[in-house]
Amino acid sequence: MDTLRPEVYKVLALGFQRPTAESVGYLSDARTRRLLADATEAMFLPPRVEWNLLDEFRAGVTARGPDAIAAELRREYCRLFLIPGAPCLPYGSLYLDHVVMGPSTLDVVHRYREEGLRLGEVWREPPDHIAVELSFMAVLSARLDQDGRTGETTRAMRAQAGFLRTHLARWGPLFAQRVARSTPSNLYRLVAGLLPHWLVADEELVRASLAEIRQEAG
Repeated sequence: MDTLRPEVYKVLALGFQRPTAESVGYLSDARTRRLLADATEAMFLPPRVEWNLLDEFRAGVTARGPDAIAAELRREYCRLFLIPGAPCLPYGSLYLDHVVMGPSTLDVVHRYREEGLRLGEVWREPPDHIAVELSFMAVLSARLDQDGRTGETTRAMRAQAGFLRTHLARWGPLFAQRVARSTPSNLYRLVAGLLPHWLVADEELVRASLAEIRQEAG
């Protein structure tokens, strides 16, 4: 399961990043379809996640090409997330603090720095952008997979549990609900439908892993 987690977070992050032909190609690849199928089975995600949306998205990419689909998605990305009055602004502080760049944003930056990451070196969006927070979880879970069961395991799991509890799992589902209500896009409806279920399942997995580590240590 540890090998699946960073890849699923990467897929979700790409789904909410500014679309490019490269990201569209990755998301529509057959390997991504298999990855999500494996994650669904491993994490017992509910059948109401509309996986047919991914197949429709992939069919569109096959028929029209990644460049055309990326251009279409960029227009929808701007409408949903960027323009004044956008229905789904993708910044955590707006949901947690009800202001832009609030206290939660500063805490996010602090957590990135604790893990040795500098925003400008890794991500170009604001620190509490949904895609940045998902990418951060991809980085943390990939480190855990590389680390294995060593002295860093407990610290790494606590960092993930704390970030989910304090940030991503608190506002990510609210954001996803807005996206699902606001777009006809197959891709955005898919990632918005998947995100809340994934965050609930992954938070439970992280808590269970921490409890197991404590039991082994005790």
